[in-house]
Amino acid sequence: MQRVWLVVAGLIDLTTFTLEMVYRPAHPYSMWHTWPIFDLIFGALGGAAIVFSAKWLGHHWLQRKENYYGDDS
Repeated sequence: MQRVWLVVAGLIDLTTFTLEMVYRPAHPYSMWHTWPIFDLIFGALGGAAIVFSAKWLGHHWLQRKENYYGDDS
């Protein structure tokens, strides 16, 4: 099942890359919109940063030790 998701994600990335190479904006808003696949890379890195920061926050702030409320014995 994981392999199917990887194939689907790869196809979406390939489609996005192809569309971005074919349909380039005539008047980009800023310099980095002229670079090919910048939005794809920026989105992937931003998503990874959100996932890793949420994981770090969960481990260091939200989770408590197993005996947080004391022993039941």
